[in-house]
Amino acid sequence: MNIADLLPRVDISPFITESLIAEISDKNWKTRNEGLIKFQAILSEHKLIKSSLGELPPILAHRLIDSNAKIAQTAVEICQQLATSMGPACKQHVRVLFPGILRGLGDNKGYLRAASITCINTWGDQCGYKEFFDGEMFADALKTGTPALKTEVWGWMAEKLPGMPPKSINKEELISCLPHLYANICDRNADVRKNANECVLGIMMHLGYDAMMKAMDKQKPASKKDIQAALDKARPNLPVKPLPKGKQQAPIVEEKKPVAV
Repeated sequence: MNIADLLPRVDISPFITESLIAEISDKNWKTRNEGLIKFQAILSEHKLIKSSLGELPPILAHRLIDSNAKIAQTAVEICQQLATSMGPACKQHVRVLFPGILRGLGDNKGYLRAASITCINTWGDQCGYKEFFDGEMFADALKTGTPALKTEVWGWMAEKLPGMPPKSINKEELISCLPHLYANICDRNADVRKNANECVLGIMMHLGYDAMMKAMDKQKPASKKDIQAALDKARPNLPVKPLPKGKQQAPIVEEKKPVAV
């Protein structure tokens, strides 16, 4: 057990007042920024917190996609701070906050993309990845995302999926991503194409070759050749599955030849 789990946690919901919510929601970007800075100060003062955040999560979700990139970055940093302060209990806020964090991966500013990746990894370290793959959040992001977002998402999946235990994430979620993966394997953007191809193996480790082949049936004939090549390239690198118990092959005993006298 983590020592942090034994330490007392503070309920910060009384500090999230109506006036603070109003500031963070204000039309004036400077007022919104001041509200976020005030909330950061609350988090800095209380290192370990309970998961109750009052009315803040949906308001914070709007700031993650704020038109002002600096405010969006501050919101991402707050989300990272929340995960660290809450620990595993942060998983209950994934559904509200994660789509906005994903959106940051598509920003044209490198610092916001980097902050978003760091935030995602912090959440994963704290609560695991299971909740990320719920509600088709990745599929929705890929559907409307920029080339930068597609590049970042496939790169992240290529790195993380092989390390996630089988059955630890919802297969249906990965299946919902396949049409986007297959489209991006043939994308005009070289970075999108490269990372989509590199992601094939990680997804195949969870879905299997046959399921990915079946999903290819709906693709345009012109694209199938490239997709098939990507699947066939990844297939030999799949980890070897052990035979079920009771079906192990008996060891082959070499028959000794009689020695000639």
